[in-house]
Amino acid sequence: MAAAASPRMSKRCTNRPKRSYDFKILEAVSSVNEQQKLTLVRKLKRYYDWRIERQEVCPVGLAFKPDTDDIREAPSLEIIAELTAAGASVVAFDPEAQANVERLLADNKQLSFADSAYDALKDADALLIATEWSEFQNP
Repeated sequence: MAAAASPRMSKRCTNRPKRSYDFKILEAVSSVNEQQKLTLVRKLKRYYDWRIERQEVCPVGLAFKPDTDDIREAPSLEIIAELTAAGASVVAFDPEAQANVERLLADNKQLSFADSAYDALKDADALLIATEWSEFQNP
């Protein structure tokens, strides 16, 4: 169950000075967790034949986990960076963490924010649920 380890826990363990034991399993877990952050973006790019530069993408759920405004290590930050680097227009929404992301990414001209998930989806070509808030499970 490698994917069940917390990114914070595996990062803490892999950032420690190496002693007599090589933490290969924890390093592998950390690597898999990092790769998982962009799985949705890779699938989206594949769907659009690797050309997403004119697509409007809507990531919802910007927090690290539901019911919080914590964006430390949130997958949405890497998702947004990858999408905008590829030329996509991003309209994002999160019920709690949105203000934190707005402050952090204020200089990203390809990123805008909506007042609700429904507003974010108005002209969207794709929806990415980055954090599973309960309000996104039953629209």
